[in-house]
Order: sequence, then structure tokens, then C-alpha cells
Amino acid sequence: MTSIKKYCLLLSFLSLWGCQINNIDTTINDDNSNRKTLDLKDIEIAAPYTTIEQHEDAFYVLYHLLSNDYYNSKILSIDLIADILAGDVYKGGAVAYDWSEAFEFQKHTINNYNSTLKSIWNKNYDGIRVANALLSNFNDDLFPENLQQEKEYYKAEARALRAHFYFELARFFERPPIIPAGKFEGYNYKQPSEEELYSFIASELFEVSDQMRKHQDDFGRLGKYSVLAELVKVYVFYSGVYSRENLTLKDGSTLNRNQVINIIEEIIQQSGASLSPNFGELFQSLLGKNNFNQEVLFEIVHEKRLHLNWSEYAIGNVKSLVTGPRGYFHSDSFINNGWGFGIPTRKLYDSFDNSDKRLNSTIITAKTLIDSLNISNTYPMDNSFNHTGLFNYKYTTHKTNDGSNKNIGTSGMHYDQNYHYIRLADIYLIGAELYLAEGNQAKATEYVNIVRQRAGLYSKSTVTFDDIVEERYHELAIEGHRYFDLMRWGSNFLNEITVSNYTLYESQHHDSKYFSNGKNLTGDIGVEADFETTFYAPSRGFMPIPQDIIDQSDNLVQNPGY
Repeated sequence: MTSIKKYCLLLSFLSLWGCQINNIDTTINDDNSNRKTLDLKDIEIAAPYTTIEQHEDAFYVLYHLLSNDYYNSKILSIDLIADILAGDVYKGGAVAYDWSEAFEFQKHTINNYNSTLKSIWNKNYDGIRVANALLSNFNDDLFPENLQQEKEYYKAEARALRAHFYFELARFFERPPIIPAGKFEGYNYKQPSEEELYSFIASELFEVSDQMRKHQDDFGRLGKYSVLAELVKVYVFYSGVYSRENLTLKDGSTLNRNQVINIIEEIIQQSGASLSPNFGELFQSLLGKNNFNQEVLFEIVHEKRLHLNWSEYAIGNVKSLVTGPRGYFHSDSFINNGWGFGIPTRKLYDSFDNSDKRLNSTIITAKTLIDSLNISNTYPMDNSFNHTGLFNYKYTTHKTNDGSNKNIGTSGMHYDQNYHYIRLADIYLIGAELYLAEGNQAKATEYVNIVRQRAGLYSKSTVTFDDIVEERYHELAIEGHRYFDLMRWGSNFLNEITVSNYTLYESQHHDSKYFSNGKNLTGDIGVEADFETTFYAPSRGFMPIPQDIIDQSDNLVQNPGY
């Protein structure tokens, strides 16, 4: 297929594309027929592309990389990793050494050779590598008159995705090197200052926003307001972490708080997005349209496939599988068995107001799951490491409307629940935060109350910064934002990650159906020390650059504290 329009229609499958560091594999059918393999050298050539298909190959690999959560044989759900770092969820799994790198995240004892971190680094730089190749080798002369607009979309989306990959790297590794356009030749480049790095990221997003289609479409291609929403996130992270109100762009102009408020207002008033009236339907297909919900500004698309099992070509939502309850097999269950990672903390659960409608759509209890089966004297599930009797209910092993996710075994890594990377509620709450900093308490209060009203909570007469912090905690729980919020709010907030002298929660429910192997599944199971952590203050929240990447470069400097 050489028609861009035909490729656009196929973007909904996203399974067309798979990428490894050394090659790219494309699969049209689930049975692996019609497979096409590309070496990265086919994308990363030193001369302009000679066919439109070469542009298409690079373009769709970019979107594959955006959705790939299983990379270099590592679980790579950035939102799950961030929530473990934040102390909102425990690593979980079977035992302490099950995904041991994640236990380092939980305990904040992170090793320079942590292989999950290396995969985060590699995945995002592979995205940058492909974007650079596409932009450097773009051949305008190949595109006929009727595809001129599509050609410009390609360029803008490649720049936006490249900026996104750099932002992911910046939030984890602080100052990743900016790789010059052209052939990728490793990491032997000097690290930019934070001003240079964020200037590049923000400028790319700002410049391309008007060159894109208005909305992200149901195939997953980004739109103007996807990009502007991420620009808002970039600004508040930079301005918070580095205590700077102004972010200087490449053209010498500055992005300040008032300008970002104006961008937020444009998103609210002109994007067409609106809060979903039912919070639960954002995450549960049985309640409505969870994928491409009206509230979502930046959606990362996942798909379900049953035949490839564990492979580098998986682009399903791996988090859905790994956070489902362990050993939960029953034909009457409304969610499927999972691996028991990402176990919510009692602190998070207990922090919700009982009248908050978001609670039961965010966390589901072992008691609820067991009670729903109407059984007794059986082993309804297995306990996890760091078991609390609580499970993530936003991104989990949800069954679909047609029951097609029912008992699909290990292939369930291909759950097709999309990740809502940026929702309008997030933008409302950032807007409230910025308005409050500007002294406009009325507008800050209005925006917080819009979010609270959907949650069934009373409206506040005035809001404080602490109110906004609490609202973000509950609205965006288990969505991967909390850790980066703590980083931008500073050391006092990061120190809240520290948990000392933990007391195991003892359940008050003692019916035999709640027990497995003599352990009460509705309470804490484990030893106190495994629930405790001490935030590593010298890191300021950043991760170490993978040591073998440092060893390959004459210029990279390890981050402070490692």
C-alpha cells in the first residue's frame, strides 16, 4: 500500500507496526501473515526518501513506539512506574524479586544498572531516532497536490512526537542530550542545560500546534489540542522544578504563566472537549465510551491481539494485565485474572471522602471482588506481594461489552484499553493552580468546583493550594501524574513518599471465603518493612542515567546522587 489515505484508515489497527532497536516488524494479520520487516537503516538513510512508502514506514513506527508498553522484554508502562515511585501503589506481583527493578522504584534504592530504566531510555530515543530520520529525509517533491495537507500533518506530528519522547526522558533523567537531526550515532553529545532542553521541547510543541488537525482522531493521530495540552504540562513541570516563571523559546520569545493560562482557556473553550458526565465510563467500557471519551485530549492507543503472546511487537495495554488481581479465575467475575502488580496503598484509599464517586472507579477491594462471586469456602484469588486487599480499577483486566477479554490467558497483555494521558480535568486543575498563583482565587475556585461537582462533592467557597493538591490526588489517582506533581511542587512534597513504622492493616471481615492459605485477602499481607520506604532526597526525584549509556559516551555526566 502506497496511498497515505489508505494508511490513515489502517492506523486504527496500530498492530501493523512493531519496533526493536535493530529492526521494525510490521504485521497486517494476527496470524502473522503478510509480515514485512524493515531494518532501521531502511528508515535511517542519509539521503531523501525516494518513495512515499518510506515516509509512511517511519511515521507509523512513531505511533507504534508511542503505544508500546513492553519494550526490550520489559514492562514499560510509564504511568505504572511513576505511581510506584510516588508511593500511590506498591510494586506487588508474586514476590519481592518479581520485576525486581520495580521494587527499587518502590523503595527508592535505584541502581544505576536498573534495566527498566535503560528500556525507558532506549524506547524514547528510538522514537527520537525515527522522527529525526523522517524529518531529515522528508522529500516534499514526492507528494502530489492532493496530499499537500497530509504531508504537513506528517511533519508536524513527527515533531510533536519527538518533543513528547524528549519530555518523557526529561522527567526521568533531567537533561537527556538533544540528538541533532540526521543519522543517529549514539549518545556522545553534551547534555543541554535545562533552559536549552525545555526551550527545544516547548518550541516544537508551540510551533507545530497550528499545523495540525484540530482534534485527535479515533485512529489515535494527535491534534492541535493534544499538543497544546502537553505544552501546558511541560511548562508547569519546568517552572515548578526549576522555580522559573518564564520559559524562553527558540525564537527568543518567552512563555509565561499568563500565556499558559490563555492556552488553557483556549483548550477549555475551543477544543470541543468536555468532562464526561460519568467518571467511571472513562475507564470501563461497560459504562459507556471509555476509549476516545469526550474528555480526553491526548490518548495513547492500545489494541488487543490474541496470537502473538509475549513479543516486542505488542502494543496492547500491558498495565491492564499486570495490575489485575492474581489468581482471580471465575466465569462470573466482571474482571479477569491478572498479575497483581500496582497494588494501591491504604493511604490512597483512606484519603478519599466516602461520598466521592471517584473512589469506586479508582480502586476496587478484594472484598467486593469476592462478594460478587457468591461463593464460600474456596480460594477465590491469590495474595500479591505487598497485598493490601485493594486493586487498581481504572486500568485493569476489564471485560469488554462482548466479553471478548474473558479468559484469554497470557495473551491478555493485549488489552485494548487506551491510556488517557491528558484529560480535560487535568487541565482544569492546572488552570486552577496557575490562576491561584496569579491571585485570581475566584477562577481557581470555579475550576476546582467543576471537577468536584462531577465527583458528587460539595462546592468550596474558596480554594487553597492544598485543596488543589488534594483534588489532583483523587481525580488523577493511578494515572501516572502524581510523582511528577510532587517533583514540581518541591522537596516537602517529595518527602511525603517516605513511610516509616508501617502498621499492617487487619481486616474486620473473617468469613472463610475471604481466606486463602490461611491469609485474609481483605487486609494487608506481608511484613511491615516491605511497606516502608525512604525517599532518596539527593535525587530530587530524577532517575540515574543508565550506567552503560554513560560508559558509551565521553560527554554524559551522571545525575546528582548516583
